[in-house]
Amino acid sequence: GAGSNFVMALIAAVLIAALGWGVVIGLAGACAGWVAVAFGLVVTSHPFASMSSEDVVPLVFMAGGLLLVVVVRNRLLEAETRRQGLSRRVELLNDTNDLLSALNSIARSLPNSLNLRDAVDSLRHQLQESFDPHVLALLDRDGDGDWTPRLAEGTAFPPNQGTDDLPTPLTEALDSPTPVVSNPLPTGVGLRSGSTSGMYVRLVARDQVVGLLGLETNRPGGYGPKDAQLLLGLADVAGLTLD
Repeated sequence: GAGSNFVMALIAAVLIAALGWGVVIGLAGACAGWVAVAFGLVVTSHPFASMSSEDVVPLVFMAGGLLLVVVVRNRLLEAETRRQGLSRRVELLNDTNDLLSALNSIARSLPNSLNLRDAVDSLRHQLQESFDPHVLALLDRDGDGDWTPRLAEGTAFPPNQGTDDLPTPLTEALDSPTPVVSNPLPTGVGLRSGSTSGMYVRLVARDQVVGLLGLETNRPGGYGPKDAQLLLGLADVAGLTLD
């Protein structure tokens, strides 16, 4: 009955369930528990035994405990929500800081570049540091609309190539204002056989497309949204470099 010493075990189980899975689960557990207590009274042939004031204490204690659990659980959930929000903000700030650092590194090297070759070499070094690609391609658009490779590592391009002859990912990048990320990269579509992930972006200067940049890798995980965000910032600098 309600005066049993084992009622505290029932109360503890109900409060733990309410704290872990919510007050609805706790109330369901409480109902199931007291139904079991009532069934025990029926089995012991005392279904209509009068209830003393001491028998009411466990009920009051359970109700008060449930109210307390509701308050504590809500506070814990609010704290976790705030923590997750702060974590996302810190992660965003870290990504922004990485992007600014990379852009600053390239920008500092540009005034010291005596010619396009030096500027392209500096850009290549930064791309290798930031993305560690297995394939790197930088194409420059000439006045006739053809494409000339300025960098081609892990792949090969003819000296002059028309837009219709470009690999599919680079053609898609021409029409996209943001980097085209292909992860996983379909077989036979990339700049080199064996690549499993790729990023491709157009390079713009003075509102005109002046080049294309393609990066591919076969490392586990490949490229993701953070890499694309960083590449978008570097593409602006690369466009000015080619221009």
